[in-house]
Amino acid sequence: MPFTHSSPRAGNAIIALGVLAAIGIFWRTAFPTISWWENGELTAASGVLGIVHPPGALIPTIIGWLALRLPLTTSPAHWLNLLAGVVAGMTVLVVLIAARRLWTWQPCTQESHPPESAYTSVAALAVLAFAFSRTLWSNGTLFTPYVFTAFLTAAILLALLAWWRDAETGSVWGRTFVVMLLLGLDFSVHRTNLLLLPGIVVWFLLRHRSLFRRWQLWAAGAGGTALGVCVHLLLIPMARRMPALNSNNPGTIGALWDYLSLKQYGGGFLVDLLPRKGDFWTVQVADYLRGFADSFATLDGPLGPLGLVPLLLGIFGLIVLWRRSARLAIGLLILFGMTSLGAIVYFNLPANFFRAMDRHYLPSFVLFAVFIVYGAVAIAMIANRYRTRIVVLSAGVLVAAGAMAQLTTNWRELDHSRTYFASDFGWNLLTSLPQQSIVITGTDVDTYPLWYLQMVERQRPDVSVANVSLLNTAWYLTQVLAEKPSVGLTMTAEEIAAHGFRAWRDTTIAIPTSGWTGPTDRFTLPDTLWLHVPPTAQRTYIFGHDDFIIRLIQANRWQRPIYFTSFALQQLGWLRPYLRPEGLVHRLMPVERPPTDTTLLIANLFTNYSSRGYADSTIVLEPPSRWVAQATYAAFFSLAQAESDRARCQDLKARLMAAIPLERIGAPEELVKGLAATCATSPTPSQ
Repeated sequence: MPFTHSSPRAGNAIIALGVLAAIGIFWRTAFPTISWWENGELTAASGVLGIVHPPGALIPTIIGWLALRLPLTTSPAHWLNLLAGVVAGMTVLVVLIAARRLWTWQPCTQESHPPESAYTSVAALAVLAFAFSRTLWSNGTLFTPYVFTAFLTAAILLALLAWWRDAETGSVWGRTFVVMLLLGLDFSVHRTNLLLLPGIVVWFLLRHRSLFRRWQLWAAGAGGTALGVCVHLLLIPMARRMPALNSNNPGTIGALWDYLSLKQYGGGFLVDLLPRKGDFWTVQVADYLRGFADSFATLDGPLGPLGLVPLLLGIFGLIVLWRRSARLAIGLLILFGMTSLGAIVYFNLPANFFRAMDRHYLPSFVLFAVFIVYGAVAIAMIANRYRTRIVVLSAGVLVAAGAMAQLTTNWRELDHSRTYFASDFGWNLLTSLPQQSIVITGTDVDTYPLWYLQMVERQRPDVSVANVSLLNTAWYLTQVLAEKPSVGLTMTAEEIAAHGFRAWRDTTIAIPTSGWTGPTDRFTLPDTLWLHVPPTAQRTYIFGHDDFIIRLIQANRWQRPIYFTSFALQQLGWLRPYLRPEGLVHRLMPVERPPTDTTLLIANLFTNYSSRGYADSTIVLEPPSRWVAQATYAAFFSLAQAESDRARCQDLKARLMAAIPLERIGAPEELVKGLAATCATSPTPSQ
């Protein structure tokens, strides 16, 4: 006999259990602290109600700031990562509601009746195949703008379905306002959902073409969009507070426009569609398909071919929906195509890009998830025609197997509950610096962890941090000069405005060493350091960051120790002859080719630094974690060159290789060969 009708309350309880199961997995596998890239920056911004780099993440920042006002039972970073799990869970819920709306409007059998608890159970299992897909799951364990993008995609889709339902009456002005309001709010999330706009226009035309000619539709759409976009005006008072993190300082209308239009990165909202930076098919389309397959069609998991179940359910759901309502299916398919093809075209991915782009494909994946759930319910309803519970249960088992395949395939890679690499890097760097140090960083990787530790966890406020890349911008230079503690350098407004790419001749600058207060037991202190500064660009120019470093060294006069990370030195090669390696940082010294302090270097590498997780093969390493490990080995090379005791050198090398196995970090061939050659001979002891 078929399943009988059940109350909506039972169906809602089943949905709640499915969503809670997803959130539980997200929480169980969440990062216990910060990770790399945007997570560290957004978490820092949430701590100080600051402004992240363009295009920004205003709404996530405000939500994160409010969340950090609550009583915390864990670290701030972990708390916000748990919040990301809740947002991902809410995304799963809205996807389920959207699919439920489809199967109640367009029943998959000739019977017309409300959804039964059996169908809702199947839907809850099917939506877990989306919840445990690689892209959503990875963003559900980490506080970034992208999980908010996914939620907004689902919300926009739900609003569009309500618009479709009410279009028959011709009274959709309120629905239109809501749809476009959500799209306008996306400006304050991360903008990716703007790729839906062409699809939304087609959606309106497909459902009720005559409505498109009415001024009320246009007025409601313009009003909703304007209201949503105007939320971005909150950046002006936020910037005028001068928070510790204030990217681009959008405190005026003009500065806000520069921020929104991405002037720092070239302007024009980065609409750069032609020429293609990589081959359209083999690079860009292939990258999307790879991300899609990783999320919905895997064959390399423990359950093998069952990893294809989500893909097959989605295709089946689209076919069934097409048979029931071709126009509705076409509308959803166009929305899916706009987010898929639109992302491929807009982001214009170059070959061998250093980061995965699947985070920008999330809107597309959200839409496909609706097809998955609809397809699963369609199978259950078709099975119910056989009037036997066992057939329906078999359909449910198949759907559950698809969700289980996702869970078992992705668990190892996405279980980040013991991942501390980014925070350990920040701790290693900050705790090894002397009091009142100035440290120059080079990239997001070595900057964001320090910002988080200083701004949110209030660690080492005596250390001044400056990013060498951002030093080429006037807004950041102004902030660095105004920070406390002061770097000891002043510049006029005119000098700041003119700061940047300028002509330069090969120059040697005299820096008196009379103010040096550091150790001198390994070298003789000269009266003057002759600092050789060649042109750094086209043999004729220097960059703004070069000019800042020159001014800083001259003004500082050794009052505060100045350090440079390994990442910063990629842009400051001319300074290398005057730096002493001390681990992950290099200290500016008052002599050329300063001798290595082996005692200090050993203490940092083998006592002060934490390398937890590198030797554990069950913890997945992200690319930045590998880069930091390779920088650690580079520091060891400096130690090995100066170490006079061959036996101790071999012992230290063995300890380092045990703590950070080469096979774990993808060590390049030159590193492996260089390491094999170290400690082979006894060098002359440094004096």
